[in-house]
Amino acid sequence: MTFRSGRTNGFTLIELLVVIAVIALLAALAYPAIQTAIKRSWTTQDINKLRQIGTALNLYVQDNNGRLPNPGIPIPGTAVSPTDPDRFVWQEAVDRYLPPKPGYWSGSAYNYLRRSEVWCSKFAKPHPGWTSPPNYGSPTGPTAWGCNAFIYDSNWAGYMTRIPQPSKIVAVGEINDTGALYEFVPSFVPDKLSYYRISRPGPSALYMFCDFHIEQLTGDQSVSALNAVGKPNIWRWW
Repeated sequence: MTFRSGRTNGFTLIELLVVIAVIALLAALAYPAIQTAIKRSWTTQDINKLRQIGTALNLYVQDNNGRLPNPGIPIPGTAVSPTDPDRFVWQEAVDRYLPPKPGYWSGSAYNYLRRSEVWCSKFAKPHPGWTSPPNYGSPTGPTAWGCNAFIYDSNWAGYMTRIPQPSKIVAVGEINDTGALYEFVPSFVPDKLSYYRISRPGPSALYMFCDFHIEQLTGDQSVSALNAVGKPNIWRWW
């Protein structure tokens, strides 16, 4: 004769709840590490995007007598209507040196916004209440990068050869601080000035210098933050 125990092979309710609690605890402990790893991956992606922009910018410079993008040089075919003049947007000027992308509208100076894989960052946050005007001819996008407006100074005149220390002067940097954007005035699309900005943890920002190397500096574009890392004049050479 065989005897069977009254207990079946399985979890009791209490055991099941304990297992669920342990799994939840482990997940809670792992979540910050996972988020940190994800954001590091985003930063790596943004560095690669900035490298692509640097390559295209370098090609632009070679084709324009050694000058960085200049608002005095309109881009052919960028008028938004037959009665408007051609416009200048430095991102669009540089974007034309990236591989062709289908679906561009020849009459828009904002086609670069369609190339989110290069010009947009997952850290970018639009300011509330702002929408893209319909005549842009392209969807809105959280653009990451601003060009150094001081390259248009009469002493500099945009020529790379006039920059005394290319490894110490920023050509392109992140739009990451609204207040500092007006202090240092890195050139953005004029009617979009500061409507997008990067909120990278740290805080920190990515900068591409005029010799086309890239640095991620702790501290945003504010005077105090750049002073703290010993780079107060990365936007200016004088």
